[in-house]
Order: sequence, then structure tokens, then C-alpha cells
Amino acid sequence: MVTQNLQLVFVANNGKTYPPDSEIDRQMGYITWTPSKLRITLSENKGGELILTQNPTENLGNLDLPQEFTSQITTPKVLFYENLGAKGEEQLKITIREDQSEIEVYVGGLFQPGKLYNGASPQQKDITIKASINESSGTVDTMIRIRRNANQLTAKAKKDYIQALSNINERDKEGIAIGMYSTDFFQMHVKGSKSIAHGSSVFLPWHRLYLLDLERQLQKHNPEVSLHYWKFDEPAPHIFKADFLGESVVKRDLTPFMTEGFSENFAKFNEDNPLKNWAVGREKLIRRFTWFNNQEEQSGYNKGDEDFYLKKEYFVYNRNDETKRTRLVVEKEYTPGYFGRPDVNINDLESFSWLEINPHGEAHTSINGFLNYVPTAPKDPLFFFLHSNVERFWAKWQVIEDRFEAQNPDAYPKFDITDWKNVEKELWPWEKTSTPNQYRMLPPGSRVENFTRSVTARIFDHNIPKIEDAIDGFGKIEIQNYLGFGYDDSAPYCNEYIEAKNESTFGRFTESFQAMQPNTVHQRNKQVLAKIVSDNPDLMTSFTSENTALKSFGKSAVRSQLPSEFINLDDMTQYYTDLKYLEAVHNYDISLLGEVEHQFDIIRLKVTETTSISKGLIVYILAVINNEKVQDDNIKKFFEQSTNIFALIKDEEYLDLLITLFTFASNTVIRSICNEKASKETFDLIRDQSNNAGDVSIANKYWALQNLINNALDTQS
Repeated sequence: MVTQNLQLVFVANNGKTYPPDSEIDRQMGYITWTPSKLRITLSENKGGELILTQNPTENLGNLDLPQEFTSQITTPKVLFYENLGAKGEEQLKITIREDQSEIEVYVGGLFQPGKLYNGASPQQKDITIKASINESSGTVDTMIRIRRNANQLTAKAKKDYIQALSNINERDKEGIAIGMYSTDFFQMHVKGSKSIAHGSSVFLPWHRLYLLDLERQLQKHNPEVSLHYWKFDEPAPHIFKADFLGESVVKRDLTPFMTEGFSENFAKFNEDNPLKNWAVGREKLIRRFTWFNNQEEQSGYNKGDEDFYLKKEYFVYNRNDETKRTRLVVEKEYTPGYFGRPDVNINDLESFSWLEINPHGEAHTSINGFLNYVPTAPKDPLFFFLHSNVERFWAKWQVIEDRFEAQNPDAYPKFDITDWKNVEKELWPWEKTSTPNQYRMLPPGSRVENFTRSVTARIFDHNIPKIEDAIDGFGKIEIQNYLGFGYDDSAPYCNEYIEAKNESTFGRFTESFQAMQPNTVHQRNKQVLAKIVSDNPDLMTSFTSENTALKSFGKSAVRSQLPSEFINLDDMTQYYTDLKYLEAVHNYDISLLGEVEHQFDIIRLKVTETTSISKGLIVYILAVINNEKVQDDNIKKFFEQSTNIFALIKDEEYLDLLITLFTFASNTVIRSICNEKASKETFDLIRDQSNNAGDVSIANKYWALQNLINNALDTQS
């Protein structure tokens, strides 16, 4: 008769084990491809042969998975390592002496190329590990928990993720976000990080740690959750759905405009999706539309300029080459300069830093709204899936190049060697000081000496990570460096992965990079226009003039200086809005902000008065800089002093204005205004237009308005 008198427990990072079902124990048993320590305690040991085996704990055929991925389903398995230098085995036999009361082995996920998530667990603990010796046995359950392609997630995995995300971004009864996502993780990415973690070699290490900090917070709420990735070099339709990160309006334009951080369309969610109540600080909803068909195309793809994309050059490392630096070039072109640094060649294969420009930057700017501007990007939770994919590229590069030694300069995505003379530097915002840039921003929220702790992976000294801590994140050089995360296609420890690395895995990596379709036309356009404006300063006056004839003259004057394939000049005013007003918000240009305040006063006194820029954008700009004119009391006064905006919302400009006011108003104020100003006919119009199949963009805006009103009414005490 077999008795259950062997105890199997995963070992915490402090070397201890914890009682089953304790709070800490519930965080244990989640592994990646990197081996984790398993302790087996034996009672009444008589010596003999200990056998480690495994079995699936659930029927994987019942996974609620997108149909196109069901054929890839496989049974997740682990590898047992007698020690860290041993080869992993699916079954392990160890001879035990009579005087041994416990034994430690290592357990890591088995990489299964071509299968679903390459063999990682789909959604929960699904592997039972069993140890047997003589007539004794014991079991423990585990999950190969890695960051997976978000387009391939099960329904449960999606629901778990968005619920955990919502849990760390809780809102008060007024709809204002007061959770750690808003107070800490959004604030970490505004001006404080703009120059210290962007346009520099710290970009990849800083973002690796930033993502890990957030992921550990999510796992406190649900240990089965990982920070998955948006594989933006191929279509990802299941991400852009109302049951996940939001259905998004598609707008096609040969030369799209970037209104930095602003969009008049919104991510749309199902009623049971907690993200429908999303807010960051006072601002409700997620401003977003895509320039690409998010149900059929990869990020940034634009058929109208396909020739331009096909000529773009791409670079990767080829480990098989004897120099280990083979350049794969579609078109040879030297592109000097990187964020204003003429000494840096972003196409130099001694550096991986060009990744920040393309594909990272191109993925950001293929979306209009929060995501396309550094200080607003994390307001959209899609941001973290985008950056998880960028982090995944770096992880693959490290595996292919075997770049894990923190003291080896070749392990860093560097501009030049001098950038890495201080790899032991502690990183903002986890260290105490203000940012070493012109903003002198103090660490936000609760981040000082408070990088989120893990019970299974590395904890930093004083909870402050250093640059070098980001390098050996998979514990390839030293297991104590292991940060506790992994990707479904980056597995430096697995036997099968190592054998296939230079063949199919590298081939897929190369192909994915060559398939990237950047969307840089708008950047070229802005440079051309900026030069025209600098050479012809009077044109700005003509474009913003209320005089129709003068504005027409300005357009004609510019048209003669533009390439024939250039932008639709009817949108030129929108370009100047971007160039002039939105940048003023983030640069604190007092003179221009004063002009915006004046425009707001015009609207407030007589809402139908014409202004030179979008009424909705005026409100947005003032609200973003916390202008007192767009606070609750003044929003109420706005409606008291102005024409009833509800009566004007059939005009899209006033619909945009009303939505923008409500995105910054408290739920109490929204209820009050609706009770006083909105008729039954108005509510019927909003409901009917939110289902307008004829104009998806208009329907999206009415949905946003209806959602804001319903959320306010639902929270009424």
C-alpha cells in the first residue's frame, strides 16, 4: 500500500518552504523555462530509488481558445534536473541513502516547439509532479507560467488578466482612479522617465524592470497572470476585441496625423469587462483608434505606401556567422543620428538600441491616442503588451547571442561603451532622488525602495534595482539572478530549445523582423512641414485665421512647396493643432496655454461661438494640465452659462466637447448635469446612435458618452 508521506514543496527565494495553503505557499509552484528548486522531505526513509514523474491535472481539450489555435494544443510537461549542471529529464531516478531526510532537485518547463505556447501552461496549474520511493509518495501541482502571445490566450486567461489589471487600478465612487496603476505606474512614465529611459541606452533595461514591477503587482492578485505581449508584426484581432483590451475604430490614411496623446475615438468594451470603467487619475475611458486594420493587418501596415515599407532596411544578428555579426539588409542605407545624437548610427550592429525607433516607435505611432506619446502612453493598458513584445525581442536577441553577463559590455544594447561605465547605478524611481533631468521629478506614489517583492525570484538590495540587474533576468549565468519571468519563445535553459535555436527559432525571429511594416510617413511629413513653417512664419497666422480667404491662401502657399504625394491639405489645421497646442501642454508653454484658456472662455460664454481649434481639444488640454477651469465646479458652471450642449450633439464637434467634459467630470457632476439638461429624447438618441452601423466612428463616440453616463448612474448611492 502506497502512503502519502513524502512532502513536495517549491523553495522560496529565501531558502525556506511554507505550509500548504498558506498565503506565501499560494504564490509558489509557478515556474518558467528556468529551473526552480523543489524540496522533497522524506519520513521513515529506508533508502532506495526515488522516482519523479508527472501527469496532467486537467483535460486540455476543453480550453476556450480561438479556433485557429486549437490544433496546437499539447500537454504541458516539465524537465527534472538533478542539479543545475545536469541535463533535464521528463522522468528522474535518484538513489537515496537511509540517512537522508530530504533532497532538492530543480524543475523547469519543457520547451515543445510548434505547440501551443511552445508547451507552456495555457491558464492555470495543470501539471502534477509525483515523487515515489518504496511504498511512499507525494505530489505537488505546478504551472509553466510565462508571458504568452496575447492574441492566443484562452477566455479564462484574458478574464484573469483584465480583472487583475482592474484590481490594481481601483476607482473611487466618483470614477477617479486611485489605485497603484495610476498613482505609480502611469506616473513613472511621464516626464520623469522621458529622457532617462528613452533615447538612451537605458531604454531596454529600464523598461524590463518597469514591466516586471507591474507584473509582480498583478500576480499578487492572481498568481496565474503574466504580462503577455502584443506580437505587432502580425495580425492580432483577438486583442482588439470588446471582451479584452477593447474594440478599436480603424481609420485609414496614406499620411496619418499624430495628435500626440489625443484621439476623439475610444476603446470600446463589453458590459461585463471591468475595463469599461477604466480611468487614469481624473480622466475616464481610453482614447484610441488605429491607423491599420486591427482585425486583419499587423501594426502600422498601410497599403497606400507599400513600396516605401518594402524598401526599409532591417538588421539582426546571426550567431552562426563566424563574426557573429551578419547584416541582413534589404536596402543599404546609413542613417546617422538618434534622438539628436549625431554620433550614433542606429543601424550599427554593435548596438541593439535601434529597436527603440523601429519596431517599438512604429508600433506606438500606428495608433492615435494615448499610446502614441511618451507622457500619456501608459494610460492605455495596451501599452504594457506592446512593451512586453519589445522586451521579448531583447530576450530573443540575448538567447541567440548568448548575452547574459552583466559585466560584459557586449551584453548591453548600447550606443557606445562609455554609456555602460556605470552599470551599478541605481535606477529611478525606485531610488530616492529626483530625476537627473530638467524636470527634477520625485519618485511617484509608493515606489521609493519598493520594487515589488517576489517569493520565488530575485529581490534587489534595499528593493532598488540597478541597470546590471536587468541583464541576466533568466538566471542563465547565476540562478540567483533569475527575475521570475519568461516568454513562450525565449527559453535559454531547455534542451530542445538549445538544439533548435540556430535553426527554426532563429529563422522565425529573422522573418518576424523582416516582416515589420513601419509607419513613418507622418514623421517625414512633420519634418517637411516644420521646415516650411520656419521658412514662412506668416503661414501659421494664415492657417489659424478665422478669415476663410486668408486660410485658403495659406493652404495654396504651402501646397506649392510640398511633394505631390503629401498630405490632404484639408487636414492642415489638425497638423498645426498637434504641432502648436498639444506640444505646449507637455512643454508648459505659458503663452500658448493662455491662448487655450481664452478659447475656453469663448466657448463657455457662448458654446456655439467658432474657435480656431477643436472645442473638445481645448477642454482636453486644460484638463490634462489640471487647469481649474476644467474641475467639477467649473464644469457645472459651464453648463449653466452655455447653450445646452445636449441639444447640439448631432453636430460631431459638440458631441466631442460633451464627451471630453464628462471624461474629466466626477460621477456626481455627470448625474447632476444629465438630470438637469438631458431629456428622454436625448437618451434615446445616444442609445440609438451608439448602435449606428453606418458610421463606426460616430457610433463609437456615442458609445463612449453612453458609457460615461451609465457608469455615473450605476454608482449613485
